[in-house]
Amino acid sequence: MPDDLELHFFLHWFAFCRGNISHAAKALQIHRNNMQDRFLRFGLQGKTFKLRHSWFRLAEKNRRASFYSNFFRFYRQAGGKPKFTQKENRRLTALWQTGFPFKTLLAHYALWGIRAGKPKPWIQKQLGYSHRHHLRLLTTIRDPRSGNGFWLAPLKPRPGEVFPGIGRPLKNKKR
Repeated sequence: MPDDLELHFFLHWFAFCRGNISHAAKALQIHRNNMQDRFLRFGLQGKTFKLRHSWFRLAEKNRRASFYSNFFRFYRQAGGKPKFTQKENRRLTALWQTGFPFKTLLAHYALWGIRAGKPKPWIQKQLGYSHRHHLRLLTTIRDPRSGNGFWLAPLKPRPGEVFPGIGRPLKNKKR
């Protein structure tokens, strides 16, 4: 999964919770140290105090602007050059605010890769998953009782997308 997407997710919750890592971690239902580890991974460790004040200054300066546009500016300041457009940022931010879980993002990315025609080895490499782990992830997409199945149900994943070979006629092989 692209690091930009992960950074966007965690910075969104940081900004949405007014720069408070403890509140952001609570909103995400993860431990505060896990949130700190994410920031460390993106080179933002020890910069949370500065980020908080940067967010406050930006939001104060642009009071009339929407959260989406302020966050897009903040994301560019904190994370370098984003690969997202303003429109993509708005849609992603709206998605995060629905409570869309980060773990489901992996399943969504796998489904997107299949629908985009990416080969399975490429998807597995992007996710850092083995073939077995990838299949386990995909099986949850079709189960509406699972978290992934619940959140991705509007995308209507077909059995043939998740399990290759399903829905295709069997070949007659002579033995």
